[in-house]
Amino acid sequence: MIQQEQIEKMREQFMGKRISVETEKGERWVGTCQFLGYNDFIPSWGFQVTLDRTPVQHVKPKTIRLI
Repeated sequence: MIQQEQIEKMREQFMGKRISVETEKGERWVGTCQFLGYNDFIPSWGFQVTLDRTPVQHVKPKTIRLI
C-alpha cells in the first residue's frame, strides 16, 4: 500500500494531465487523470486511477507516465 504523502505528490504531478497506466493484468489505459488513489468505498479495487470518467482498478503505480 502506498503512503498518503506519496499519493499527494503523484496527484500534484498527474491530475488533469494526459497519462498512461498499466494494470496488474497488463492492460494499458490512456486518458486524462481525474482521480488517483485508493477508493474508500471499494477497497478490493486496490490502487485506482480514473481516466476520462472511467475508473481503472488494480493499477501498478510505477507504470504511470505522462504523455
